[in-house]
Amino acid sequence: MNIKVARFVVLSFVLCFVFTSCDNNNNLDIPDAQSTDTQSTEDNTNAELNIIKVFQNINVYGISDNDDKSFCKINDTINNVIRTINGNSIILNFALSNDQKGKIFINFSGTPTFSNSGLTAVITFENYSFNNLQIIGTVNMTMRHNIDTIGPDFTINADTLKFIKEDKSFLWGGKRNIIWDTGFFSLGDRLDDVYLIYGNTWGVNTKGVQYRVEIEKDNPLKKALSCEWIKQGKMTLTDYIDTEDEKSLTIDYAPGKDDELGQCDSWITITVKGFTFKVILNK
Repeated sequence: MNIKVARFVVLSFVLCFVFTSCDNNNNLDIPDAQSTDTQSTEDNTNAELNIIKVFQNINVYGISDNDDKSFCKINDTINNVIRTINGNSIILNFALSNDQKGKIFINFSGTPTFSNSGLTAVITFENYSFNNLQIIGTVNMTMRHNIDTIGPDFTINADTLKFIKEDKSFLWGGKRNIIWDTGFFSLGDRLDDVYLIYGNTWGVNTKGVQYRVEIEKDNPLKKALSCEWIKQGKMTLTDYIDTEDEKSLTIDYAPGKDDELGQCDSWITITVKGFTFKVILNK
């Protein structure tokens, strides 16, 4: 997902106070914040959306439990995804897809069914990209059943993934926990699936700046399969790690353009050193 910051809105009661006091008291220059502080946010959101897309592919086309999501043919094509099954290994080929290209290789530790608690998988890629953003590296996934949730929970681990688009690249790694919040009892309807996502990750953005991200379980990201954006949730992004410019940003995906919350849109807010900016993210 190529994300560009289109607009900032300073949410402050007195605009002149923002521009006169920030530099003196908080060592924050507003124009510099607008041009620099969002790069890690953009790259990390790109990574989050692409990792979620990979997980959705595995969940929808790789793991089955009954005829609703169980496709038993050795070769088949579903929603423009060409699938090849060889025992507990599955290849997803996106040659017919509009927004995905390349292949995803999934090697499961056992029979890939939702009832197989403790199932693990090693995921690799061959020229795979989503919205022209290529992923290089290896992802490990574990599925477990939790008595506190209706469906299974998943853990995604990646030591280091490289994301490439045109002549720019960035790194991302860490752990994401995924709770299947809605849709497990209606496996035939993929569009009602909703996932809650939390965990800690790190990254190096396209400018070479190191950052880390923390998403608390009590305020996870909410991703619905029916929506291309993250609908709500908060993360803390610490940017410029171990430098004199290190700062903590709170990113909130719930706010909309006006006062609405939790809509399917590309609006977010970024809060840094007490000042909040509203940002619209575009493809």
